[in-house]
Amino acid sequence: MATRKKKTASKKRRMQSKASKQTRAVRSADVVTKAARGGRGVLLKDLRRLIHEAQRAAAVAVNVSLTMLYWRVGKRIREDVLACQRADYGEQIVATVSRQLVREYGQGFAEKNLRRMLQFAEAFSDEKIVATLWRQL
Repeated sequence: MATRKKKTASKKRRMQSKASKQTRAVRSADVVTKAARGGRGVLLKDLRRLIHEAQRAAAVAVNVSLTMLYWRVGKRIREDVLACQRADYGEQIVATVSRQLVREYGQGFAEKNLRRMLQFAEAFSDEKIVATLWRQL
């Protein structure tokens, strides 16, 4: 009979311990939820703000880099390949270069996009102008 009481008491303690752990987990989740809603816990709000600021800064940096890359690609093609003229052989070279770049870097360097890069470099011939533009991104 004493063994049975011990087993029952042991089982009861295990169940209480399990319930206690579950209660603590619920309470800690409530604290985070209340902290997010209330003034006491600005932690989650601040973390979200930090994450969003970093994401925005990364997006701006990527946009700036791509803008300068596209302008430099257009300028390089314009100066070196086309020699600032619109010759038939230059058009063929743009198509050939495009095919090679697409194989290596993807559709972003398709012929149509290279032509847009050329137009970009023609419209803004000075790098200082482009630098002013990307500062506004």
